[in-house]
This record gives sequence, C-alpha cells and structure tokens, in this order.
Amino acid sequence: MLNQFVFANNIKTTLAVAVNSTATAIQLSSSANLPTLGTGQIMPITLNDAATGLIYEIMYCTAISGSNLTVSRGEESTSAQSWNVGDIVFSGPTAGSVAAVDGNPNQSFYGAPAQYENQFVTAGQVQNSSANYAIDTGSPNVYQIGLTPAITGLSDGLEVRFRAANSNNGPSSLAVNGFSASLTQIGGAPLFSGEIVANGIYSAVYNLSKTRFELTSIGYGSAANQNTSSQTGIVAAVKSGGGGITVGHMATFSDTFGTVTDGGPLGVANSLTYITAANAGSTTLGPGSYLTDTSGGAFTIYLPGTPVLGNWLWFEDGPGTWNINNFTINGNGYQILGNSSLVCNVLGEGFGLWFNGSSWE
Repeated sequence: MLNQFVFANNIKTTLAVAVNSTATAIQLSSSANLPTLGTGQIMPITLNDAATGLIYEIMYCTAISGSNLTVSRGEESTSAQSWNVGDIVFSGPTAGSVAAVDGNPNQSFYGAPAQYENQFVTAGQVQNSSANYAIDTGSPNVYQIGLTPAITGLSDGLEVRFRAANSNNGPSSLAVNGFSASLTQIGGAPLFSGEIVANGIYSAVYNLSKTRFELTSIGYGSAANQNTSSQTGIVAAVKSGGGGITVGHMATFSDTFGTVTDGGPLGVANSLTYITAANAGSTTLGPGSYLTDTSGGAFTIYLPGTPVLGNWLWFEDGPGTWNINNFTINGNGYQILGNSSLVCNVLGEGFGLWFNGSSWE
C-alpha cells in the first residue's frame, strides 16, 4: 500500500526526552496541533539542534499517541543523529514530500486520493475509475450512489458507473450524492422491467437539457441470476426466414430455454382499419394496422381489454394532423410504456405496440 503524506499547520515544539541515533520513538514537549494519522499515512518532521541550528534530521512519523511519536529515521538523505532535550522539532513540507505530490517517480510515497472536487485525483483513481464508480444503496427503481470525491451538482455529460443492488421493474431514477434525476433509455424512453439486473454494472450519462440520466450500457447479473431468468415471450418482427420462422411473422423467444418460435402473422401486413373521430367509439381494436385521421378533431381509442402475449398493433398519422388534434391511446387497464395512456402529437408519426404478457411496449 502506498503511503500518504499528511500535513498540519503550526507544529513546532521541542524534545522532552533525549534520543539516540537508533531510537524509533520520540517524546515531544507539546502535542499541540498534531494531526490524527490513519493507516498508511505519514507526517514528515524535522529535528534541528538548539545549540548551533546547523544540524538537521528528517524523520517520518507513522503513528501519534498524545505527544509520543513513532518515527523512521534519517529520511530524504539525512543522517540519524543523537538529540538532546530541548532540541527543536517542527513539521512542514520537505523536498521528498513535495516531489511525491508532484509525481516524482523516484519517490516511494505519493499524495492522497482526492476527497473533494477541487483536488487532484491520483493515477490509481483514474485507473480503477473509483472517482466515478460506486455501489448502489437504493431500492428497486430508485438507484442511489455516493461518489468520492462527492459531486456538488449534476453537470451536462457527467458519466457515472454503478453496480445495481436490485433489478428494476419499471421506470427508474438515479441519485448521485443526493442529486436525483430520472434514469431512462438513450433518447428518453422510460426503462422497462428487467433492463437493470441485480449485481449488473451500468453506465449512465447526465443530459442537462433534458434533466435526466440516460443508460448507456447494458450490464449483466451473476451467473445464477442469468440461469434462473424467466423472461419469456419477448416479441420481435423478422424480415427474413430461417429457424422455422415464416417471413413477415412475429417471433417469440424465451431467454430461459433459448428457444424461438413462430408467433403468427404480423398484423401490419394483413389489415388496415381507418379510424376518425366519428367512428373511434365504435371501432373494436385487435391485432392489425390502423390509419388514424384527426383532421376532424382529437379522439381517444382503447386497446384490447384482454390482450394476449404477442398481440401487435400499428398506428399511423394518416393526413398528418396529430400535431394539431392529438390522438390518444388508452391502455384499457394495462400500462403503455409505463403509463396508463399515450398521447400522439408528432406530425406524420407511425409506430407499433406489442403486448409482452403484462404491458404494452
């Protein structure tokens, strides 16, 4: 372990007991202003003879108990001497300690890792990323970490890494040294269940203009967590055949067994239903494609009340009027991207929703 220099102001006293050139303990006349030393910390001290003022010895103090110091002798090319009662003892920067802080490779002692934002970080902090990594101490969906040195606010581009204590089961947030913001996918979409796994390590970057953290990496839990995962029925569209999946059909897979099965025809390719404000209330939704027309006014439709795994619906802004008269989709008792409803207000947009067994994604 590399040692750390510790300094304190106004340490100047005298020897209370004479010492010979081999002693490794000295007793001072006063303990005023002496610091507390932790493991691996040292305080440089200099002894100067009271008689001539011409003799010096640098010692490194490794432990302090009252006015008694444990020391190593003859440091920084000085020679161990015999000292008398009343000889001067003081502490201040030495050539060796200054060289160590400056990073002189010939020195064996180095500066302490930064504890505050305005301090220099050590090479070790850069190598092990400890300045921007911490272990989460929060709860599911509410992730909390404490960085050292602590940040004093959320700045644009702040990048942090953390080991999650819990898996998420929906939209989440991240707090860094008490400064909290939502934690989303890149682009701002809420996290869906299982995007964060307990014991996985994740990276997130703060987007100041959007006041949110965006998850920039996907981590993995322990092998046990992965082997016992039961995320099944994830649905995806395929554009080419293979593996028994018909072109244009849906594919469902299970990460428990590693299997992929044909989920049936993709609704987008098989039907097209035209919905307006006039017929929205009488239109029964099922898997398929829907061309919506809000030129006659905004309206709301309700998703199926008893959806099944793999149901797929596609919606498009027919005349390009969603930005004028909004089109609203109600989940009919099920969540849509973590919300009870979805308001469509982007000109000319088109998108699909699929049912994962418990919510619409």
